[in-house]
Amino acid sequence: MLEQFDVLLFDADRTLFDTAAMETEALQKLMETLGYSFPETMPQQYYEINEGLWRRIETGELTRDFVRVERFRQLLEKYGIHEDPEQTNATYLSIFERCNRLIDGAELVCKTLQKEKQLAIITNGSASVQRTRFALASITPCFSHVFVSEELGISKPQKEFFQIVQREMNITDPKRVLIVGDSLTSDIRGGNNAGMPTCWFNPHGEKNTLGVHCDYEIRRLTDVLSLS
Repeated sequence: MLEQFDVLLFDADRTLFDTAAMETEALQKLMETLGYSFPETMPQQYYEINEGLWRRIETGELTRDFVRVERFRQLLEKYGIHEDPEQTNATYLSIFERCNRLIDGAELVCKTLQKEKQLAIITNGSASVQRTRFALASITPCFSHVFVSEELGISKPQKEFFQIVQREMNITDPKRVLIVGDSLTSDIRGGNNAGMPTCWFNPHGEKNTLGVHCDYEIRRLTDVLSLS
């Protein structure tokens, strides 16, 4: 099973954790807390706003602190909700960090692979949110290391992020490492930058319009167990 790899690096959001379901749950609870009805279109609007802003963090254009507030400024404005975006973000994060839903098959994959491989999580997510979630997650004991970009001061896909990972995990041959993630721009491009093989988790069968090379592509997370 995956004999050519000694180490697997997993992205967290939308790879191990069902972030879409958690965002919907958190937004529903947020609207309840603020005393508003919950628009069914809000999760998709939030995703589009957040994703667009987050990619600009990856390129170094924007800071996390700015994006956390700006995404809610845009979202609240869209729905005509007059609330302070900074406070709204703080309330949202306090709810979101305790949402804990795994992608189908994540527990099986992690508990199977940990018997033979060294596993680590690599994430660009908010440090406080991720640490709280990992503390609650059933899969966390499967991982020897958790690397959070906010704590490292550098984000995926930067090569320096992966150099820290290599150093901390005593990795001597990057070709013996497989990166598994859903993001072409951070996970897969990051693997390319670091000289590490990559596996694109693409559950919706999206087209790779960015021209980013990936060594493997899977639709179900459990498919990683049968890679050869």
